Amino acid sequence: MTVTIPDGVTSIGKNAFFDCGLLQSITIPDSVTSIGKKAFWGCDALKSITIPDSVISIGNKAFAVCTALESVTIPNGVINIGKYAFSGCNSLQRIDVSEGNSNYFSCGGVLFDQSKSILIKYPEGKKDLSFTIPDGVTIVEKYAFNWSKSLKSIKIPDSITSIRCKAFDRCTSLKTIDVSESNTSYSSCNGILFDKAKKHLLNIRMGKKIHLISFLME
Repeated sequence: MTVTIPDGVTSIGKNAFFDCGLLQSITIPDSVTSIGKKAFWGCDALKSITIPDSVISIGNKAFAVCTALESVTIPNGVINIGKYAFSGCNSLQRIDVSEGNSNYFSCGGVLFDQSKSILIKYPEGKKDLSFTIPDGVTIVEKYAFNWSKSLKSIKIPDSITSIRCKAFDRCTSLKTIDVSESNTSYSSCNGILFDKAKKHLLNIRMGKKIHLISFLME
């Protein structure tokens, strides 16, 4: 099914195309300024979408569970991307941001805020086996790496001060999380994530085979 939204429409409302499994293509006019919460949730035949420069707001879970979506470009005008906008998009390999956008930034298809201090979303369909979080990033958002099934290892730099809950949820191949020794908030041992003092075990990876030796810390 192909849909063309008429010129003059200014917003795509909450749940407008919710769970519309037959939607394969949609044309959004330049008059649209906002895409509402769950507007395209569960449109699992939608492989691509062009968001016009007129859009300034993308709602919470706007494109969540669009399982065929392979890439998306955030245009210049977007100033707000709601929570989990692309969660559950397990074919998504890139989230690009237009160079003129003053609020968001993309590097290698990974979405950050413009200051590059917050890692917002790692595309779930990205095929890389390893990822090093760039120096300068301080926060890893909730569900940032959710369902990234190809990832086997992640390196965390010393700049990270906050890893939000479920940041690595359902990363079924992830075996090791390695933290820089100079990080003051977190540490790792045998690829397992702890707080700095190793008093709190924060994350055992789903792809890791657990042996007694995994818990022996020098």
